[in-house]
Amino acid sequence: MVMIYTTETCPKCKMLKKKMELKNIDFTECNDIEVMDKLGFASVPWLRVDGEFMNFAQANNWIDNQ
Repeated sequence: MVMIYTTETCPKCKMLKKKMELKNIDFTECNDIEVMDKLGFASVPWLRVDGEFMNFAQANNWIDNQ
């Protein structure tokens, strides 16, 4: 399961979502600020793949390798 933690106005988030769409990677989107606060995220995007959290750089690399 792939979950992206995002906000509506985040350009990096939009880029990751577009790349996942182009690679046909199914993902779910979470834009609940309270959830992200509880997880300790000070910024977005964050990607969670099978329980593993990735920051933007890690997520971008993971998507490129799919």
